[in-house]
Order: sequence, then C-alpha cells, then structure tokens
Amino acid sequence: RIFSFGLGATPSRSLVKGLARATNGRFVFIPPNTNIDIYIEEQLRKAIRRCITNIRVDWNLGINVENVPNELPPAYIDDRLIIYALTNNQTIPFNHRSSIEIRTDQSYYRLGITDSDRITNNNKMIERLAAKALILQLEHCKISRTTQKKSTI
Repeated sequence: RIFSFGLGATPSRSLVKGLARATNGRFVFIPPNTNIDIYIEEQLRKAIRRCITNIRVDWNLGINVENVPNELPPAYIDDRLIIYALTNNQTIPFNHRSSIEIRTDQSYYRLGITDSDRITNNNKMIERLAAKALILQLEHCKISRTTQKKSTI
C-alpha cells in the first residue's frame, strides 16, 4: 500500500490519486502554508490499521458467477469493499437456498438473499460500474505482466 501526498499549489492530482488507488492506499492533498503534521498523522493511522486478508466470495445462487475483482484486496476497518457478480444469466432464481458467503482463512460470514429486497434498476448504472471495475482489473493485470516480462528480459 502506498499513501501519497500532494504538496503545494499545483500537485499532479492524477499521479497522487492514481498511485494510491493502484496500491489500495490512500491519498491526501495538503494546501500551501499548512502544517503537514495533522495530515501525516491521519495517513499513519490509516496505514497501521488491521485488515482482513485472503477474502473469498461464494455465490450460492445456482448459476455460474464471476467476481469482479477476481482477486479481492485486503479489507480495512472503515473502508468499503465493492464486489460485483457477473453472469450471462438474465434470470437469477432467488429462493431460500440462495446466499452469498464471504470467507477468509480464519472465518466466514453468510449473507442471506431474498427476492423482495432486489434492486430494480433500468438505467444500467450497476452494469457500467461492474464493467469499469473489470476494465481496471484487466488493465492492472496487463501492466503487471508487461513489467514481469521486462524484468525477465
């Protein structure tokens, strides 16, 4: 994880944000003529938080489902972890056996699903967010493979 700081009047916002996001870290922009101690302390507190690692999701829906992202990052206290389920099946049969299980090496937590709580959304926003997450994952994999090839040459 990288915790990046944008210092001064015109730091490169895309560089500071991108570096932190690519490594599951955090970023902060510090205005000119500001005491940086407060910002450093805040980032240090975030850096030493405990986390849950080796997270897996079991989609017990009776159909094939792909996680996006397929390798889940560590989950930290007060952070969110968004996981999308991609499937080719347009009709998912929700019933009393449907569930989502979140597992780690140490434990698991089971989330129940009922069809009465389903979100109906016709504007395709969730599909676009899932597609964007998949594209980012594929771009990151491509960059990692390119870096590995260069280091072996």
